[in-house]
Amino acid sequence: MIKTDILVIGGGPAGVIAAITAKRKNSAKKVVLIRENKISVIPCGIPYIFNRLDSAKRDIMPDKPLIANKITIVIDKALSINTSNKMVVLASKKWVRYDKLIIATGSESIKIPIQGIDKKRVWQI
Repeated sequence: MIKTDILVIGGGPAGVIAAITAKRKNSAKKVVLIRENKISVIPCGIPYIFNRLDSAKRDIMPDKPLIANKITIVIDKALSINTSNKMVVLASKKWVRYDKLIIATGSESIKIPIQGIDKKRVWQI
């Protein structure tokens, strides 16, 4: 079992900023960030991969800010949250006990019901 003061679920930009901000505001507290993938890309940089960057490797979100702020990174998937007991079950069967929880898992866009949205060469990001 992992025990932490502040647990952040989500390794995208919102999760990273939430973890860094939590640590900076509470420097004595242990902060753990859970994300599913070892490597993640910077979402707003994805369009540049196709036109301006020579490789997707140049759009990787670095772990350096997390490491510099002494934030523990756990590569796993949160399966369930028990808010009564302040515990999260991970896909690896491990448990994380927390005092404070931040869920920063992102969002999904919805298709706007406009004529032509389903046509070829029309993208919605």
